[in-house]
Order: sequence, then structure tokens, then C-alpha cells
Amino acid sequence: LLPRGFLKQLTDFLDKEHATYSVTHRHPQFDPYIYDSSVKLRREQKQVTDQTFDAGQGVMVAPPGSGKTIMGLELIARHQKPALVLTHRKELLNQWVKHSEKHFGIPKKQIGTYCAERKKIGAQLTVGLLQSFARAKDLSAFADKFGVIVVDECHHIPAKTFRAVISQLNATHVYGLTATPKRKHNDQQLIYLYIGD
Repeated sequence: LLPRGFLKQLTDFLDKEHATYSVTHRHPQFDPYIYDSSVKLRREQKQVTDQTFDAGQGVMVAPPGSGKTIMGLELIARHQKPALVLTHRKELLNQWVKHSEKHFGIPKKQIGTYCAERKKIGAQLTVGLLQSFARAKDLSAFADKFGVIVVDECHHIPAKTFRAVISQLNATHVYGLTATPKRKHNDQQLIYLYIGD
């Protein structure tokens, strides 16, 4: 098993060396779930979301106030798979639940939340605190529960607990959202290693 962001570097190297190889992706399969989305993207939001969706993974960098949450919801709706949104603060968790309820029409009680007070995985959507997942006794129970993962404020991913969680979840698509990808000591390379370039 390799970090998803390392795959392109590896295949580029193998191609350069004219080595024969095959790549097998083993991700859970889900019946499509149609999100009843009311998200309306501005032209520039649509352009960025289209590029990110086509890549199938990676980090979306956009300034504060540009609508990263809305674009994240659009990515979830387009993939039509059970999704997990990972945050590192309770205020962000509540914000994602509120926006999901508004734009997807999913009642709050049906949106899964995984934090200190409540540990419930939703059928279509779960919003969780990274710290709560890190404290779980057995993360393998969640490995194949999600087809899409959106990591809000992913510039926190170089933290050891973030890496420990994200590397054990086997979603087909992983996206990071951030306004500030640059980290001291060039640690942002770890963001791309674990989320994808």
C-alpha cells in the first residue's frame, strides 16, 4: 500500500525506466446515492470544482470567503457516494452540518456526526472531528465506509494524528480544502502525499 500522492511519482519513474507494471485500486463499491443538491456555483467556483472533480483527488487552494465549503459539497454531490468530511474544530463541524442540511435537504438527525458527544456514521454523509477518529480503538471499522473524503483546512494534515487517520481510510476520492497550504519546513509536501497532488 502506498500513499495516494506517491503513485504518480512512482509511475513516472517506472515509465522513464521502461519498466512493466500494473496498478490495482481496491476501493469499496457503493450504489449511487443522488444528493438532492441546491448548490449553485459561480463561474470561477465551477471552473475550480470541475478541475478538482476531473482529477479525482487533490488539494483545492482558495482564499477565505471564496466558498470552499460550497465547492466541497458540490464534489460530494457529483460523486454520488457516502461521504466523510473531516474537520479539526467543533465550530467547523457544526458549519458543515448546517450547510449540508441547507444544500442537501438532509435532516440534521440523519447527518452522521463523529465527535466526543456523538459517534454516529450517517448513511450518506458524516461530519467528524479528526481527534475523535484518532482516538477510536479500531479505525479499520471505518476503512471502507466512505467513497469520498473531504478534509477541511487540510494544511493541518502534517500533524501525526491526521496522517494516522487519513492513511487508514480507503475512500476512492480524497480532497483537501485550504487557504494556506504553505507550511514551515516544507511540510506541505505531506499534504499532497496523503491527499494526492
